[in-house]
Amino acid sequence: MKKTQNGFVLVSVLLITTISTIYAFSEIKGNKLQERIGGNQQKEMNARLLAEKGMFESYAFMGSDPVGGITSDALNAYVQAAMVASGVEGEVEIKDFNLPLSNRYNFTSKGIYHGAIAYMNAEVEVTHGGVVVTPHNAIVGCEGVTVNNGGRVNSFNTPTYDFDNPPPETNNAQVSTVTEGADIILDGGVTIGGDVNSTGRIDVPIGSTGNVIGNLAANESIHLNTGTITGDITTGQNLTLGDGIVTGNVSAKDNLIQPFDTASIGEEVKAGGYTPPAWSDEAFTHSIKDKATAPGVVAGVSPDVAIEECDKWNIVAGVEANAAAAAVAVAANEEAVLTNMGVSRSGEGLSLAIGETSGAFYREADNNTATPNVHAQDLNVLGEDKKVYVFDKLDVNNITMTITGNVTFLVRGEFSSMENGGTFLMGDNKSTLTILAEGQVNIGGSSDLFSGNGLNEYNKAPLTIKSSYDSDLNGGANAINFTGAAKSYAVIDAPLGHVSAQNGSALIGAIRGKTVTATGAGGILFDESLLGLEEPDPDLPKSIKYLSVAYFYNKN
Repeated sequence: MKKTQNGFVLVSVLLITTISTIYAFSEIKGNKLQERIGGNQQKEMNARLLAEKGMFESYAFMGSDPVGGITSDALNAYVQAAMVASGVEGEVEIKDFNLPLSNRYNFTSKGIYHGAIAYMNAEVEVTHGGVVVTPHNAIVGCEGVTVNNGGRVNSFNTPTYDFDNPPPETNNAQVSTVTEGADIILDGGVTIGGDVNSTGRIDVPIGSTGNVIGNLAANESIHLNTGTITGDITTGQNLTLGDGIVTGNVSAKDNLIQPFDTASIGEEVKAGGYTPPAWSDEAFTHSIKDKATAPGVVAGVSPDVAIEECDKWNIVAGVEANAAAAAVAVAANEEAVLTNMGVSRSGEGLSLAIGETSGAFYREADNNTATPNVHAQDLNVLGEDKKVYVFDKLDVNNITMTITGNVTFLVRGEFSSMENGGTFLMGDNKSTLTILAEGQVNIGGSSDLFSGNGLNEYNKAPLTIKSSYDSDLNGGANAINFTGAAKSYAVIDAPLGHVSAQNGSALIGAIRGKTVTATGAGGILFDESLLGLEEPDPDLPKSIKYLSVAYFYNKN
């Protein structure tokens, strides 16, 4: 019997073939999609690698101690040159480069590869490397120090100094000279709480009293008319002991000279010879003579107080270089020089807010009208790229200035805060003001420059004054004057200038000048926190480290 053919198998085969074909095309389409996704992921990965390369090249540039300093233009030029040299495909751009706060740089590296874009943000810290130094003493008068007329120098160890309730004095305020043969004179009822070290002589003249709660050391002679030394005396030449009292040891390489019979020495005596009082008699107690001439007594050894360069941190060259750079930067835009700024001759309670990049100031011609949004200039300050306000002169009178951020002034003429004085405040505990002074600095009247502040969060003084003023070229005029009832917390470096703190003025911090004179009861109050600061040697190579690195997506 003949079977009927209904085509079931053919239909089944066709159906299966159709389904397989559809599935195959679906897989092909899916594979193409996956391939595109994979390609985009690869582009994204390459863009990230380019962003990383930009970050690494930026890091290398910052650590290379570039001659012109670290600027946005120089950084981008270096990165682009590195890209060309490597032959890597794609683009790199350094964006949002911010001038540093406390040597910290923040920037964004943008990587572009065939339309894919990746961003990496980095923060790095650039500091001078190698051995560090701790430069701060209460007073360093490179070529001489005079403390007279009741002047006092001492130290404290609290976060801030309260003038209404002064903290205990800690007697760690060192006074010293550093140039060969530079003398220290203590004249007229002065008190030093700390060691006194001279590369020349130490002299307490006849009719004067010098009290030192610490040790005396001089490479040359020491003459003590009247006073008490609560410590030891060491001299490389003669020691003349008038009515002086020494509670510790005495060491004189040459002679111990005793013109009067009222002096006393509490401990051991070393001397190359001894000269007694001319009129000593049997009633004279020979305690010093007995100690100085006892069997086995040997001559003392010179203390060899260290001699060093006055401008060891290149302050003068740095200030002058910035002044020259400022002149170039503003040559095409004289408005960048703030002419006769910061003056207010009338009105009470006028306030100015000064930030790192912009602030408001008063001009002489507009006593009560502030000039808003005055912008700082890009300059390299002693190896650091900063925003700097450039003044031809700055006179602060009856104004309150609030400083926020790491603010720098370059004053090409006189900086003055006199008469009714100015008040300077820190906007937050990260703020600091640096004044680079070519001209004189005069602070007096009732001025108050950060006297209620201490070191900020970054261990920086609220006010640092770096002066290139040359007293010898200006008829011996002082580079820096503190007078009247002025109060200030400042760290001062004036290696070519005389520095004077007199009358009732009180300076918290530290002074280094060509010579330093402290007169009157206001005094120099050394903050012991400055002893622990590590300031790098600028002649040593820079070191660099990452503080943070992160990818991010720009929503704009």
